[in-house]
Amino acid sequence: MDRRFNKENQSLILALVSHEFSCDPETLFSRDRSARISNARHVAMSLMKILMDCTLAEIATLFNRDHSTVIHAKRKVDTNKKLQEAALKVAKKYKSETEDEMK
Repeated sequence: MDRRFNKENQSLILALVSHEFSCDPETLFSRDRSARISNARHVAMSLMKILMDCTLAEIATLFNRDHSTVIHAKRKVDTNKKLQEAALKVAKKYKSETEDEMK
């Protein structure tokens, strides 16, 4: 199954990240630069790269950003312990929910 371009899985990642960071999924697409929202956006971008194997350009287009912003988001999550923990928690929920759909 091709995980790329799957809008349902993109929506699921956005919903799970939004729930984890207590924000509305639409705010992930906003220009809000508060720490909570930008951290949530970084985790969502990173997880789309890892879990869905999306290209940098695809993720950048989805979030109306440049591909270098996606690179920065991935690096930030990779080097920040709190963001790594949040990403791992969301990834586990994502895998659990997508496995349930396959059964």
